[in-house]
Amino acid sequence: MFMNRPVQVLLAFVLCLFGCSWNVARGPVNSPGNTGAVSESRTNESVEPNPEPAPSRSTGQPDLESQRSALLETDLNFSSMSEEKGAALAFYEFLMPDGVTLFAGEPPIRGRDAIKVHLAAGPQGFLTWQPTSTDVAQSGDLGFTWGTALFQTKGADEKPRINYSKYVSIWKKQRDGSWKVALFSTTPSPPPTERRQ
Repeated sequence: MFMNRPVQVLLAFVLCLFGCSWNVARGPVNSPGNTGAVSESRTNESVEPNPEPAPSRSTGQPDLESQRSALLETDLNFSSMSEEKGAALAFYEFLMPDGVTLFAGEPPIRGRDAIKVHLAAGPQGFLTWQPTSTDVAQSGDLGFTWGTALFQTKGADEKPRINYSKYVSIWKKQRDGSWKVALFSTTPSPPPTERRQ
C-alpha cells in the first residue's frame, strides 16, 4: 500500500510510542506464578511512597469565580458611568484604544476616540444596561457579558421614549489587571413585557 512520507513518519512515531508504552507495561511482575529472578538493580531500588494528593486549587490557574465577579462589577460600573456622565465619556473610559462598537442600525466604529466623538454628536439621552450573564475564559484574560440595554430620550412631545436592545460586550484583561471592552454590540429587542418567557 502506498503512503506518502509524512504519513509513514507519523505512523512510525505512533507505533514507537505504543511499542515503548507496551514494553514498559510488560516489565517484571512479582507474583506467585513468576519464578523469574528480578535483577539486583531492581531489588536495591528504594520504593517511594505515594505522593500526597494535590491541593484542590491549582496555584497557577486564575480563580475564575472571582474573575467573573470582578468582570460583572466592571460591567455594572460601565453602565453606571454611562447613565451618570454620558455614554461618550463612559465608552472612552471602558473601551480599549482600538475597541469596536456595533450599534444596531449603524456601521461599525473602531477606536475609542472615534466612538466618543460619534456618541457625543448623536441623539442625547441615557444609555444603560443590566447584565444577565457573564463568563471568563479558563485563561482568565478574556470574558463576556450580555443582557438588556435601553436608550431613553425625549420625543418631540417631550415625553420619554425608550428603545430596548440586547447587548454583548467582549472584554480583555489588561496588564494592570483591569478589564476593558474589545467589542460592544447591540441588537433591537422588544420591551421586557412583550418578550416570550
